[in-house]
Formats: sequence, C-alpha cells, structure tokens
Amino acid sequence: MDNRDAISEKFRKLRIDRVNNWKPNVQEENYDYLFPIEKDFLTRIKNVLTNNGFQIFIPLKYPYELDREYHIYISYLIEALDVLPLKMDLSFDFSWKGLELYMGKAYENHRGQKTSNVSDLIKYSRSNYWYDIITNNVNILNNINRFLELMPSQSYEYLGKRMFKEYTISNPRNNPLYTRLAMTNGNIDSKIDHLLKDTFTKYGNPDNGDKTRKVGRLIYKLLTENNISLPKFDNQAETNQYSLHVKERIDLVVNGLLYTYRNERFHGNTFSPFKSSKASLKTYSHAHYLFLWTYFLVNITKLYLNNVTISPVDVERNMTDNIDIFEKLYGRHLGR
Repeated sequence: MDNRDAISEKFRKLRIDRVNNWKPNVQEENYDYLFPIEKDFLTRIKNVLTNNGFQIFIPLKYPYELDREYHIYISYLIEALDVLPLKMDLSFDFSWKGLELYMGKAYENHRGQKTSNVSDLIKYSRSNYWYDIITNNVNILNNINRFLELMPSQSYEYLGKRMFKEYTISNPRNNPLYTRLAMTNGNIDSKIDHLLKDTFTKYGNPDNGDKTRKVGRLIYKLLTENNISLPKFDNQAETNQYSLHVKERIDLVVNGLLYTYRNERFHGNTFSPFKSSKASLKTYSHAHYLFLWTYFLVNITKLYLNNVTISPVDVERNMTDNIDIFEKLYGRHLGR
C-alpha cells in the first residue's frame, strides 16, 4: 500500500467512525449566539431526550465498505449531522442530496444510463422498488404508516397550500405539483385529478388560516388511510369517495412534500425558518419530519441496491428508534 492509498484508507475509516460515534451538540454554551426559539429547542431536547438517555437522531450503524458512492453519501450524512439539531432544514438539504445520489445509482444500474432529471428518478424509484420493499416488509410498512400518522400539522398544511397555489379547474397545470401528482407518462390520473377538482370546488385556494387548516386536515386523513367524501366538482348534489393506497400516499409525500420543499430551498424562495419571529417547535417538527423521510428512503434504496451490508431488520429498527424519538420530542406540538 503506497502513501496515497494509506491516506484514503484512513479517511474512509474516519468517515464511518464519525457517523457511528456521532453525538449531537445540545449545550447552549457551545453556540455563540442563539435566537429565542433555538434556546427553547435546546432546552426541550435536554429535558425530553438527553436527560432520559435519548438523542435527537440515531444514524444507522454503517459498516466499513469501499464503494465510492457509499463514501460520497457518508460525506453528505456527516454534513447533515454536523448542523443538527439547530439547522434541521440544512440537514434535510444534505440528506436529499444523498437520496438523489442513490436514486441515480439505482436508475443507472437498471437503465444503463444516467439521468439528472429528479422527477424521473422519483418516478423510477417509486414504481420499481420503494413500494415493493415497503409492502413486502410488514415492519417497514408499519413504520411508514405510523410515521404518516405523526405528520405535523405544519407539514400537511404546507402540502395543502402548495397543491392549490395558482391552481384552477380550467388550467390545473398553472400549479407545478399538478403534473407531478396527477399525471403519469403524459396521461392524467383521473382519481387524483378529480380529487383536486373536488377539493378546490369545496375550499378554493387555501389562502387563509381556516381554509389551510381544513385542506391540510383533509390531506392528513387521506395519508392516514381514511376514506373521505367530497361533492363532485361538476355535480355537487352527488359525492365522490376517496382513499389512497400505499403507493399513492408515498407519492404524495415524496412528490408533494419533499420535492416541493427541496425545490423551494434550492431556488432560494424561502425565509430562513428558524430566524423568524414566527418560528416555534412546530417549525422544527416540520423540517425534522422531512429530514427523517429522506433518511428512511435512502436506507430503503440501499436495500434495493444491495451494495452495502445492511439488512431490512437494521433499517426497520432504525426507523422505529427515530420515530419514537420524534414522537417523544414534539408530542402535542405536532398539532394533529
């Protein structure tokens, strides 16, 4: 082994050790200046988690591997860990980069070519392995269903507002989410199309607090396996019944929630969430929720690629641990 190889070997081990031995920085004195909500959040973490033997996030114990993409991902994960717990939105950014990396690898392995089109990567991942891995493992499926039930009110209200921003029945494609949610390979999904039309007819654009809460709550019901009834947009004397199966619920979370949040942050359309006078524990719960979703999907994608030594049991247990922590930390602040 020459000197260059020895250095590479050393840094591969350092990266893995950094993740596997990570501890969050929750001591207020370690920060130069904190906004009021940041102080409150650190205090809550210490009171609810640290003092009871928990930490805010538990990374999966990753094995030592030589795979190049694996170490690129580990470098992203380290960046995500370094800004926890106070910059959960940046943790999401780095975790999303890791998800894009692995979705791209899965696509390339199957198609024999690369693509940088994220919509295509999501479509391929959802159709070819996310759904199968989730539904074929009852514990992973149960974790997904439980995590959907824990969706913060800020998350489902955010989704409701984005689904109907600039939406009209006559021209639904004014809203960029319409093509991601209601169209597949250029064909309109009549169920989702009618759901959007019926919801819009009843509530209009959710442009105030009351409408936002009602539309968000409707979406939450759909995501938690409930049936809903809405008057038909073209004949309000009659109603349509709606329910979503697992693939549709995953699609709504990934395309509607995660990818929208990613795009807004990527294009600089958002105010720094934790430097606002409106920031609260709900603000943290929203970013934390999205960060965990991307992390879970990364590990599910790794199971499909089968190029790193982790098992479905490792993934499901890690999901359970982090979901438990999420629920303990926010409790009633999830606002469901």
